[in-house]
Amino acid sequence: MSSLLTVYFQPIWDLWTRTVVGYEALVRGQRADRVISAHEVFREAGEHGGAVAVDAEARRMALERLSYLPQETRLFVNLLPKTVETIAPHLWFPRGARLERIVVEVSERTKRAERLQQGLTPLRLHGLQVALDDYGVERTNLHLLEVLQPEWIKLDLSFVREGRWELIRSLRRFVEDWPGMHLIVEGVESKVDIERCLDAGVRYMQGFALGIPLPLTDALRVEVDPR
Repeated sequence: MSSLLTVYFQPIWDLWTRTVVGYEALVRGQRADRVISAHEVFREAGEHGGAVAVDAEARRMALERLSYLPQETRLFVNLLPKTVETIAPHLWFPRGARLERIVVEVSERTKRAERLQQGLTPLRLHGLQVALDDYGVERTNLHLLEVLQPEWIKLDLSFVREGRWELIRSLRRFVEDWPGMHLIVEGVESKVDIERCLDAGVRYMQGFALGIPLPLTDALRVEVDPR
């Protein structure tokens, strides 16, 4: 599976300044006839007990490309819940990784909040930031939010798709009440979505309307007008 892995990159925008603040690295599977999604990659790897290995390899491949990103941006990488549960924290990132430019995305579905917090604490001393991903899906997320104190909250894309704009506004206010915490709204797929998010006071957004996941050279070349 590792020889078939590839990593795509999707921009995360600051719509107040109209600049890209980061890129999320998204694992894909390369086949002769098509590219397969992260869901398919991990489903197939999980059937053979290899999900954690794929997770580690995807992070390694993404971090190899960090030096090619604009200096003012951060690289957002994912950490599989099963990795948190089974792998020692000092192995979550390769030795020498530039933690000050990395944001690690942890799923709201992660159950071992205290273990995750303990593993991340020494890494955060070196500049690593944390994003809580898929926020709003699980009902028990407040405990994880309180324990982790992440710098970023990534709101699950279902909120935009279902048009829950007033709830998005309320969650944005909730997040802003936490010092140093920022909300990223995912699933922004149209100009209308952008305008509705801006009307709700949202600053940071990610979605197809602002750039689809692409190989890094293509992602850096694409010019998007976020207006």
